[in-house]
Amino acid sequence: MPATTPVGPLRHDETTITVAGSPVRAYRGGAGPALVLLHGGGLDDAQLSWEPLWPALTGQARLLAPDLPGYGGNPLGPTAPTLEGYREWLLAFLDAAGSSVGPGGVRPMCWRAPVAASGRVGPVRGSEASAAD
Repeated sequence: MPATTPVGPLRHDETTITVAGSPVRAYRGGAGPALVLLHGGGLDDAQLSWEPLWPALTGQARLLAPDLPGYGGNPLGPTAPTLEGYREWLLAFLDAAGSSVGPGGVRPMCWRAPVAASGRVGPVRGSEASAAD
């Protein structure tokens, strides 16, 4: 994983979690109910997506925001770059992080995760909730 020097409110919260043998850069912060924040695709990563909201959200919840495989500081590793591949990665990430939480963002991946892990993943919030996404 390339060394980075994050700037802004996430810099003190950066951590590395090993998922399926690959390092995953993630950001932790806050207190309260657990919430995993997932960024979108394209030229995105956790810091880009969540930095503007981080100060407000850390006052409301215990946050965990990973860079998805192949994004930010993370190698793609063994993850297939498909919705199914990212869904499987998300479940492995939750295991590695010791989390049982409700994810937000990347709707198509998240809509499928609660079905596969109904006892571990809470309600999914999005502007256009649809299992068909």
